[in-house]
Amino acid sequence: MRAEQLAEGRESKVASLRKFATDKTQYLAEHPRASVKTALGYVRAKIKRLKAEPWLKAIKKKRTITVQIDKAALSKTALLDGCYVIKSDVPKTDADAQTLHDRYCDLENVERSFRTIKTTHLELRPVFVQKEKSTRGMSLW
Repeated sequence: MRAEQLAEGRESKVASLRKFATDKTQYLAEHPRASVKTALGYVRAKIKRLKAEPWLKAIKKKRTITVQIDKAALSKTALLDGCYVIKSDVPKTDADAQTLHDRYCDLENVERSFRTIKTTHLELRPVFVQKEKSTRGMSLW
């Protein structure tokens, strides 16, 4: 499921960058004195900002900017989609990989419980005090 999400994210980046490059190309067509180098710099900066540099390239042909996908680099990037690594200092004699993975997944339940405690079940309201008598603490002794 995570691999599909990452693939959709990459497709979204490609669509966004192609639209951006088309907009810059259209601007260059409407403004003959506009610099192609500057427009290409904007497209490359957006590619860098979206962290798609390894598999996307911006190329200029005359006054047209296009975005090309490097299929080999894209497949290399997508190779480990959905995978993650759990690093631990627990000796192998104490716990195997499956046990470590299960305990890691249990952390999600703990985090969800803390989030629930802090947000949904907290029933407090502010108390606004205006008189000095109300602000003094009561003595129980």
